[in-house]
This record gives sequence, structure tokens and C-alpha cells, in this order.
Amino acid sequence: MPLRRCHQELPALHPRWWNAFQVNALCTLLLLASACNLASRKTVADRPPAVTVTVAPDGASIPSGGSQTFSATVTNASSTRVTWLASAGSISSAGVFQAPHVTASTAVTIRATSVADTTAKATVMATVEPPALGVVVSVSPAGANVSSEGTQQFIAVIGNTSNPAVLWSASQGVISTGGLYTAPAVSSDTAVTVTATSVADSTKSATANVIVQAPPPPVTVTVTPLNPTVPSAGTVQFTASVLNANNPAVVWSCTTGTISATGLYTAPSVAADTTAHITAASVADPSVQTWTQIHITAPPAGAPLQITTATLPGASAGSAYTALLVATGGTVPYTWRIAPGSLPEGIVLDASSGTISGVANQSGNFALTVQVDDSSSPQQTATTTLALDVQVTPPGDTIPDSFFGIHINKLTNPWPTALGFKFGGFRTMASQTKWNDINTAPGVYNWSRLDRWLALAEQSGQDVMFTMFYTPAWASSSPTAGCANGSFPAGGCYPPNDLNSDGTGSNQHFRDFITALMAHVGPGKIHYLEIWNEPNIQSEWMGTFPQLVRMAQDASTIAKGVDPNIKIVAPPETGDGGNPGLLMNWTAKFLAAGGGQYVDVIALHGYVVHPEDFLVRLENLRSVMAAYGVTDKQIFDTEGSWGIFSNTYDPDQQVAFTGRSYLVHASAQVDRYYWYAWDLPNTGNFYSGQAQAVTAPGMAYLEVYRWLHGAAPSGPCAVNGTVWTCSYTRANGYRALAVWDAVQTCGGGSCTTATYAVPTGLVQYRDLQGNLTPLSGSQVKISLKPILIENQSAW
Repeated sequence: MPLRRCHQELPALHPRWWNAFQVNALCTLLLLASACNLASRKTVADRPPAVTVTVAPDGASIPSGGSQTFSATVTNASSTRVTWLASAGSISSAGVFQAPHVTASTAVTIRATSVADTTAKATVMATVEPPALGVVVSVSPAGANVSSEGTQQFIAVIGNTSNPAVLWSASQGVISTGGLYTAPAVSSDTAVTVTATSVADSTKSATANVIVQAPPPPVTVTVTPLNPTVPSAGTVQFTASVLNANNPAVVWSCTTGTISATGLYTAPSVAADTTAHITAASVADPSVQTWTQIHITAPPAGAPLQITTATLPGASAGSAYTALLVATGGTVPYTWRIAPGSLPEGIVLDASSGTISGVANQSGNFALTVQVDDSSSPQQTATTTLALDVQVTPPGDTIPDSFFGIHINKLTNPWPTALGFKFGGFRTMASQTKWNDINTAPGVYNWSRLDRWLALAEQSGQDVMFTMFYTPAWASSSPTAGCANGSFPAGGCYPPNDLNSDGTGSNQHFRDFITALMAHVGPGKIHYLEIWNEPNIQSEWMGTFPQLVRMAQDASTIAKGVDPNIKIVAPPETGDGGNPGLLMNWTAKFLAAGGGQYVDVIALHGYVVHPEDFLVRLENLRSVMAAYGVTDKQIFDTEGSWGIFSNTYDPDQQVAFTGRSYLVHASAQVDRYYWYAWDLPNTGNFYSGQAQAVTAPGMAYLEVYRWLHGAAPSGPCAVNGTVWTCSYTRANGYRALAVWDAVQTCGGGSCTTATYAVPTGLVQYRDLQGNLTPLSGSQVKISLKPILIENQSAW
């Protein structure tokens, strides 16, 4: 109220209480309070209304994988636009929600936030419901190859019913009530369907595809010429033809005389007509063999003794050498000698057989007078002059860093190079980066673990082999079936559900992953792309050969479209420590199905009980490669060590296995050898995570790497009885011989030994512990652990 009015009215209320000063002060306070109240009412009245957001519908029920459109209403704002967010699934900018695939009721929060005022938002709840459950039937295995009149056990898994019974049927052959299928007798490969039908709901069934394989035609061997005649000490060339076998090779033998691996027969010197038998046995099936006679005619009575050998083949210093001196006439047996002249150091003449053999330690041209004496009386003697030319062999292809590959299991363990280990390649198989580890749902990828491995390899200078393996359950043709003895998630050993058994179909799941992988890593990060792991084992691959060929084709097309330098590695067949003579029939079938045209590298897994057995398996692989015209491709052993198959538990045995395995692989000219593994106990571990230390075989690796890296093998390792030798050269005349005796034993800190006669010119040896010992004398003790005998030091 006005100040004057306040002065007039206030004392009238209680005249006794007020004097002029009090009235003036109180009126002033009242007027100030009134003004503040008016100002406050004016500010509230002028403030704009708050922005609000509402969302509909609330409480929606949406089927698994289905969609629902949500709407948002915005009031008191110039813009009605909102941003959407869903706690699961996905939602578009228009509010269209795409529900995830679920197996149980799942609550999802849908939120809309005002673009004009981000503090204004609204939330509703929705429930994603799983599909209605019905009886589900699956059959394991989903596919199988069965020999004619062979058997295969099938198992039916029934879900969503209390009655697990099924009725079995087969389009051909018979199947028991327990699922044991017996194939019919067939003369050609036959497709059969095995069906399991639910007893609880006869409309629900599942099938398995069976290929009943006709028995292969019998292996046959023929030899030409038949029943030839050859003069005493003469020669004849035999040839063998092997039909109906992947490996056309044969092993030759004879009852007298000698025959080479290529079938060149040299008759003995005989005093009377003699008959010998020549046998050719199939390498593919040693029980199949054929033989022919050869008639050896004696020289006429009284024929003069003469040496028929006119020249000696040349030799290479440091390499094994063999030549045979031949004579005719006179009276056998003969006695041979060199007089005058001398053979090069390391080469000797056997007086009774006329065989010149050994490893030359000298180079040059050696003039020899060869003499032979017969057994007649009076004795006849013949001589001839021969020359043996020994060339210095320059180092051939040396063993590069890339030969040495490895698997690593745990990111928490040190990278091998941090502990002084050198190697050129890293294979991802043991690193939890399989297809199913990364591609967890359609279009969903988790690259974080792979990125960490790739970064470590790049920082340490190793190239990377990514193994494309293990189908995610959501993409699998049999998503609930167990694989790898239950050690891996279900469904992974089965082919994708969009790839038919004959290799047709979109194969889009696989193609999408390869496309996403290459787009993510880009060129130069992955150098080798391996198609599957050990597919000859049913617990790791239940698909067909055409399916794997199609996968190799698609991987090659997509990956090389991004990185033309990437190499495609064929699926590796494994023997898992079994028969060392494994014929590589699975690889042969992959190549027969056309797989060779899409891969750059042929692979195998070299698990064997004894490291030397790997050479048999490798020879069989090379025969298969020759049969299918892919000998120009590299050979990788992408997984090998003592593994779990050789029962190699003692550290001394593990040390011996490590050294022998690397020596055999390197001398056999395998292009790469990926050891399994750096940090997996009892499968070859060089590092113990528990002890946080390098193991005894790890120390042996460090030493054998020094022996091999930069050295040139002089050829495959050789065996004489139980003693194995592998020869190596380096520049500046360096020669070395790795030696071990495979029949010796090691354990508990000690090894049995044998005595070995050291070739002339070698002066010192190294063991797998890195010790260097000068030789004292011409003999040395050898054991199951290789030693390297040298003519000089290389480092």
C-alpha cells in the first residue's frame, strides 16, 4: 500500500503500541515485502512450460526376432524429433524396434530422448517372447561316409517332450531300433537318407545324409620287362605300373644282385648261369606285389677277367656317395683294391663287393687305378684307370626364419621373443579366435582379442596364419550337436546351414565372416588363411569335400580381392600320432574334389610317436601331390610336437623329441613348421606359465634354432640301422652332421648311449644344452638326444 496510507491506517489498529518512528519503519518493511511478492509472481508467470516426452505402446509383447513400431510425443518444444535407445536388439531412428532372438522371455527397455531438450526423455518396457516350443528332433552325426556293408551309429536327440523315443528308418540298408545303421552292398557310391521320427509327435523328424562308398577296385602292380636275360654283371631297367592307388610308387627288391629305387637292376658277377627274382611291392598297399624272374648268364668258360666299369659318377663334398665297380670273366668271388692312387677322405672301397661309398671330406679330381683279383689258380688280375671328381657343394637354400612357426595360448604369458626366442610365424588356432569366438550373432563381431594378437605379432616381426575354423551355433546346420568330444561349443564341427552338401548354396554366413575379417584387418595383417582344422577327424568336421572346396574357393576370392598377397592354406589332414604310414587319403580326396585350384599351400599335421616317422607321412603326401599335379605348392606342417599321443612326459624325452623333430622337418624341406605350442602343458610347451620359466625342451629349441637357421641341408636325413644323420653346410666351408641313435632311451636325467665313428675332418660337437666339446679321437658317444658334429664353429 502507499506509504501515506500505511501511516494513516496502522496506528488506528492499536493506537497504544505505535509511535511515529515505529509506524514509519514497519510501513517501509511492508511495502518492500509487497514489492518482492509482486516481482516473484511476475517471474513465474513469464517462465515457458517444461518439455515433455511420452512413448507408446508401453508393455508391448514382441515375438523373438520380430519387430514393433514405437511412437514418441513431444510437447512444449519447437522440434518433435527424438533419439531412440533399446537395451537389447536394435531400434531405428523411426522407432522401429527389431527384437533379438531369445530362448526365454526377455525384458527390454525402450527410451526416447527429446532432441530439443536432452533432459526430457521417456521410457517404456517391452517383453521379447521366445518361439512357442514344440518337439525338436536332431540326429548326430548329420552326415557320414560309410563303406559298403559297413556300419555307423546314429544318435537322436529329442527336445521339448518327456518321450525321448524315435522310430528309425533308412532309404537303403537297415537301421536298428537303437540307431545302428548297416549299409547295403554297393558297387558305386550311393546316397542314403537316415530318418529319426519322434514317437511323441510323428510330424517331427530329422535326417542324416549318408554316402555309402563302394569298395575301391583292387590295387594291382605289373612289371616290365618280364623274364629278361642279362649277362653277368650286366644291368637292366625295370618299370612298374600301379593301378587303383593314390600312390604310384613301389619298393623294389631282388634275391641277388642290386636294384635301385628307380628299378635299375645290376646283376652280380657269376661263374654259372643264375636265376634271380625281382619284386615290386606297392607303397600304397605293401601286401600287393608282383615279381618276375631274371636270367643271369655266366661268361664263357675261360673268359678273361676284365673290369667293365668305365666311369665313376661325380661326388659332392659333404654329401653321401655310392658307386659300384663291376667285373666279368675269371672266377668269382672277386677282390677289389685301389693301387696306386687314393680315394678322397671319407670315401672307402669295400674289397668284396666293389662298392665305393662314404661322405667326401675333400674336393678335387682323384685319379685312381682300380684292381680286381679273381679266385682262380693261377689268379687272374685286371686293372683300369678311373677318375673320381669331388665338387665343392655351395650352400643351397638355407633355412630361413620363416621356417619356424609357433602357437601361443594365453595373452597373459610373455611373447616368446621377449625371452630370446626367434621364430617367423604365428598361427591363431590356440588363441581363442575361432569363427564362433568372434562372430557371436548375425552381423555381430568381437574383434578385440584378435586385434591384441595381431598387434603382438606385428610388434615382434611375425607373420600371421589365421585358421578359419568352427561354425557359430547360430549359423550351423546342426546347432545343438556336440563336437570335439564336448570340448568346444555345440554345432561348430558342422558346415554352415546355407551350404549344401554338394557345395552349392549361398554360403553367405561364411562369406560374410571372411568379408568382415578382411575389411577389419585390411591388407598385410593376415598373411595366411587356413581353411579349417583337422577335417579328417569327425569331431572337428562333419561336412563333405565339396563343401570345403567351396569354402576354399569363396575365401580365396574374397580375401585376395582385399589383399592379393594373402595365401590360402589347404585343410590339414592329421594322423594324431597313429600310423606313421598314413596315406593322406583325406588330402587326396580334397584334391580330387578340385580343392587344389583354390589353395596356395598344402598342409598336414605331423603328430607322430617318433619324430622320424614324419618322413613316411611326408613322402606319402608328396606322392598324393604328384598324382594331382600340385607339386609346385609349398608344404606346411601347421601343427606338430610330441602332443598327447606319444606319452612323452619325461623332460629328457621331450628334449630329444624337440631336437629330432626340427632336424627331420628341416632336412625334408618342409617350408614351415608350426610347433604346438608355446604354453600348453604336455603338448610341446616351451614355456611354463605355472613356473613362469622356459622349459627344458624350450632350451633345446633355442639351441636347435642356432644349428639350423641359415644352414643348408645337404639332403634328407639318412638312417643306417638305428643311427640317424642329417648333413648341413654353410658358407666358408662349414660342414656339420647331426647324429642320434633312435633305439637309445632317455629319462630321469640320463640317457643310454652307443659309440659312433666320426667322419674324417669333423673336430667338435654341440649338444642340445648348448655345450661345445672338442673331439678326442675318432669316436663319440651318441644317444636319443641329437648332437651336432662340426668341422669348425659357425658362431
